[in-house]
Amino acid sequence: MLLNDSFSVSIVNETGNFRELLRKALAGALISSAFFIISSTVNAEPFSQLLPEVLQNHDRIKAAETDLKAANDGVTIAEGDFLPTVTLSGEKGWEEQNKPTGSDDTSTGYTTMTLGATQLLWDQYKTPYTIDRAELSAMSAELRLESATQDIIRESLNAYLNLVKAYNTFNYALQSEENIKEQTGLEEALVAKNSGLASDLLQAKSSLAGAQAARIQANGNLTIALNRYRNVFKHDASDLKTLEHPRLPVELIPVSLQEAASIAQRNNLSLKLASMDVDIATKTNRIDEANLWGSTVSL
Repeated sequence: MLLNDSFSVSIVNETGNFRELLRKALAGALISSAFFIISSTVNAEPFSQLLPEVLQNHDRIKAAETDLKAANDGVTIAEGDFLPTVTLSGEKGWEEQNKPTGSDDTSTGYTTMTLGATQLLWDQYKTPYTIDRAELSAMSAELRLESATQDIIRESLNAYLNLVKAYNTFNYALQSEENIKEQTGLEEALVAKNSGLASDLLQAKSSLAGAQAARIQANGNLTIALNRYRNVFKHDASDLKTLEHPRLPVELIPVSLQEAASIAQRNNLSLKLASMDVDIATKTNRIDEANLWGSTVSL
């Protein structure tokens, strides 16, 4: 890693320049803080190794999987309305009878059992519509699980790529600052020996100030990227030089606008979910109409 916490101090004239010394000391401190940010992180891995763990443990995916299981159970419950209903009841007790004079009193136990079965024959198509709605809900839950998975993949990839970008940008800014700082030191030495122009020194200092501002901004962006990485992957990143830029699957990019639009219309999950919501609402309307008529036939 090219980072270090050292900085050079150049003397403008023989008596020294306290303000220049202080400015460069602050610059060195900022570089040291950036070095601490990068060197204090742990567990950097290639994206291909990070993604499976995220998909397996993410709360949103787990919630979508739970919703899918509940929706599949709803289909089973709805199909149960077509099964016969069996009822079994019974009584057990003791009976005593007090007979008139001249007859002996009697006592006896008794047990009765009643078994019944009812089969639904027709209910204005309420049950078929209910099953259809349950199946549509299960299909919708499956699409929502797929949508959540895609969202997590996109968020993970963005967090990873943003960290790669922020790290590289910071390195470029730091190297640029070091180069300009070295040039500024040369200009200062020339001016001190009356061999350089003050205008060149001022220009160099202006360039150095711009480079320092760019490095500070890059440092802040790197901190933001590290925090986002930690939020998505649930651990810190280390040895940022090991971060790999995933290969761009150019072969999967549509070759024309028409092909891209066709793929979007065919595979867009939001469109599929919206269409399915319409179908579910239609089935719910049919069920409400069946309830309005209210008549059923059972055997």
